[in-house]
Amino acid sequence: MNKALMEESTRLFREFPALASVQVSLPFQGKTYYVDVTKQEIEDYFDVNFADLHEDETLDKWKSEVAEQYFTEEERGKYAEKFIKVQ
Repeated sequence: MNKALMEESTRLFREFPALASVQVSLPFQGKTYYVDVTKQEIEDYFDVNFADLHEDETLDKWKSEVAEQYFTEEERGKYAEKFIKVQ
């Protein structure tokens, strides 16, 4: 659950740098997991600029600055504590 909410919401900012915020909710086993984040919050959290990442067609910056550093089980747990809510 954390993987989908973290990685997909972050990818949306990379793909569509004009987005100001993303809200995603996923119902699972009687609960709803959701994330409601702004681009600025996520840029600050990852210390990146999504406009720069969007311009890099090779995705090298995306891989080195985001995916390889933050798309791990440990980092997803930290992200979840900060941004993911459960109802």
